Amino acid sequence: MNGPVTPLTPEQQKQAEANVTKEGYVRRLPVAADIFIDEIAGGPMNETISTRWGRWAAGKTGVRGFVGRMGCRFLNLFQKNHDALAGAGDVERSKEEIARVEASGLFKK
Repeated sequence: MNGPVTPLTPEQQKQAEANVTKEGYVRRLPVAADIFIDEIAGGPMNETISTRWGRWAAGKTGVRGFVGRMGCRFLNLFQKNHDALAGAGDVERSKEEIARVEASGLFKK
């Protein structure tokens, strides 16, 4: 793919998701801020702006594609391929929440 986002291999995705499970409170605070910014911008619930920009950079044209590419390039200054890694984090946090709720007894089996 041409652009600021490089898709993760299955192995890289698995490792990125595993890294999320080890995040402590201090590391989760910037993620919460990232999600909050995306919520303010009208993004999907519980998605980070990082992932949103990555999706836009990978699959959109026009203004959204431009914003996504510029956002990804900016975030890549701090962490290489940040947007794909953030996407893996979003996926893992979703899986963990599903498992917690299903194990809670809130739903009949």
